Amino acid sequence: MIRSAAAQVAYRARYPDRVKEQQDRYNADERTKEKRRGYRRAAALASAKAVLGSVGATPDPADVWVCVSCGAIPAERLFCTPLCALTAEIVRYRRRIMRDGRIDDPEVQAALEIREAQVLWGHVYKRTLTPARRDEVFAAKGNRCLECGAPATEIDHIVSNYFGDESLDNLRPLCHECHLAKTLASPMPWDTTSPEARALHASQLADYTNRWQAPKPLRACDDEVLWQKVGRAMWTVRAAARLAEVPRSKAKAAS
Repeated sequence: MIRSAAAQVAYRARYPDRVKEQQDRYNADERTKEKRRGYRRAAALASAKAVLGSVGATPDPADVWVCVSCGAIPAERLFCTPLCALTAEIVRYRRRIMRDGRIDDPEVQAALEIREAQVLWGHVYKRTLTPARRDEVFAAKGNRCLECGAPATEIDHIVSNYFGDESLDNLRPLCHECHLAKTLASPMPWDTTSPEARALHASQLADYTNRWQAPKPLRACDDEVLWQKVGRAMWTVRAAARLAEVPRSKAKAAS
């Protein structure tokens, strides 16, 4: 039963013992819930440490704020920026396709070229087109490629969506072949001439090349199998350390 504010005040004044009993019971329930949460956190932390220990990656509290990709401090999460997360993802992707032989597939090479261009020039590309928006485009402009007339399977941004334009006027249906050809032929939608851009590109290229060429992964996040095993465990350990308020000032300097 929901009481008005005035009725609640009157009830507390009339039945103080009953109110105290209800409050004590509520507090006991909350303490029990918090204990259970603590047990679950402790179990998760122990499990995560066991996983990391099994691969020789014993967690160091001083690493809590260090980016697992570039070593920068502070990193609020496992990675300091979305670009670092994308770099590690593409390193894993390249190592995977080299291992399974798909690196020789022209379409895979084209896709890799596009993804590498993004990360090497310091840009994070995220697909934001929803299924509903795709359906709107097909309904408005048909299901045929507007370049060659073949069945359309993809939606193209006429002006690159790095700039965020998702309007119908900027979207069109294309087949995979025409979309890929247009993407590869398009100039990069960011500055590639300034000294700052070129310096970033050189730094990114050197780091990326070293990581995918290494006989063994240089970082845990560079190996697909290892990362699937330890990525969540590393996050659990870091989250627990942060709850314990490990200060950023104690984070190790990047080696």
